Amino acid sequence: MAEASPCRDVISEAALATLRRTESIDPVLNRVTLGRQGTIAWNGTPVTLPVLRQYLDRTRQLPTQPMLVTSAEAGSDPAFVETVREAIFVSLDCRPDSF
Repeated sequence: MAEASPCRDVISEAALATLRRTESIDPVLNRVTLGRQGTIAWNGTPVTLPVLRQYLDRTRQLPTQPMLVTSAEAGSDPAFVETVREAIFVSLDCRPDSF
C-alpha cells in the first residue's frame, strides 16, 4: 500500500481567513462543521458519518479536489472530533499529521 499524502486541501476556518487575506482567492470549497451535540454538517446541511464519508469519497473523484474547511464548535467531544478527522484521513487518503 502506498504511503498517504498530506491533505493540502484540508484547512481550518482560521487558515481559510488568512488565505483569503493574503492570496485574494475564493477557492471552490466544502465545509464540514462539527456540533457540540455530536452533529455533522456538510455545507450547512446535517449529515451522518456514513453520508460524510460518501461525500468525501465523491469529492476525491473530481478532476480538481475542492478545498475542505473543517471546524468544531467549542465544547465538542474530542473523541467525536477525532472520529470525524479519521474519516477525513481515510476518505481523502491523507497522512494523519497533515492537518
